[in-house]
Amino acid sequence: MEDIEVQISQNSGNMTSGLMTIRKWPLAERRSRAFKRTFKIVGTVYACSLVGLFVHILLLVILPTLFLTTIAAVPMFMKFLGEEVTFSEVKGPCSYCHKGVKFRPYLDTKFGTEMTIQCPECGQTTKAFTTA
Repeated sequence: MEDIEVQISQNSGNMTSGLMTIRKWPLAERRSRAFKRTFKIVGTVYACSLVGLFVHILLLVILPTLFLTTIAAVPMFMKFLGEEVTFSEVKGPCSYCHKGVKFRPYLDTKFGTEMTIQCPECGQTTKAFTTA
């Protein structure tokens, strides 16, 4: 894990500095991580579909959902496998609640030139930009 400097956009359009913690994943760990994340999502959908065994009218919705989830597992695995570098947090000031916080990734942990982060205090999202 290493820290790099990023710019955090403020709601007024100004930028402030922050530190982002990133991690570079070797291929073996990326593969393992992709399997685990994909299995967790597909397994959760399959587990929720067990309700259809008891509420038979739901079978009309659940069977296509299971089929589509099975098909979507391959692109989902490939997306997770492609995350060579991820970020876990950004330390810096929040432009909404004006506190120094550790922002968390919002929806996606993949490292890029522009990432969406969320304040744990007020729940607002903002953007972090890499400086290099």
